[in-house]
Amino acid sequence: MSEKFLLGCDPPALKLQHLFIKGFVSEFKNRNCIYAWDLGNECNCMGNAASEEEAYSWTAFITNAIRSADTERIIISGMHSLVPEGSWTIQDQGELTDMLCTHPYPFWVEHCRVAPLTSTRTLMHATAQTHYYSTVSGKPCLVEEIGGMGPMIADDKQTAGFMRLNLFSNWANGSPGLLW
Repeated sequence: MSEKFLLGCDPPALKLQHLFIKGFVSEFKNRNCIYAWDLGNECNCMGNAASEEEAYSWTAFITNAIRSADTERIIISGMHSLVPEGSWTIQDQGELTDMLCTHPYPFWVEHCRVAPLTSTRTLMHATAQTHYYSTVSGKPCLVEEIGGMGPMIADDKQTAGFMRLNLFSNWANGSPGLLW
């Protein structure tokens, strides 16, 4: 399977993605429990986009497919590790979607995994990254994935404290939500 197929930048893949999205969104859009639609979890990690234009085009295509079936709900960019320059940019995701998200697991971040879960450095990472995305994109940003990585890193009490502090820190700094 080619990387282009994984990203969906060839016509047969785009057609199938469009049909799936329209069908899925049409089926579930009238349910009150649906708050928003997400482009997909970390789709930008499934393969390398050849260029910023390719990533932009895929995001626009998926966003438009969702909007063609539901104009009422917001669309969240579920992309991971966005940057201001490169293929998957914070600015492009902000232009094409209504909300961005971060996935700031501290264990996978070089400058956080060297410090304890309860250190200031680790505790402020999610807030700083989420605020950064929001500032650069001009859109709200929520913490979509975060956690203490289970007992291999922290026990339940440490993780609960970590999550509580992150919830309040992100809320106090303008993030509309945090998902564990």
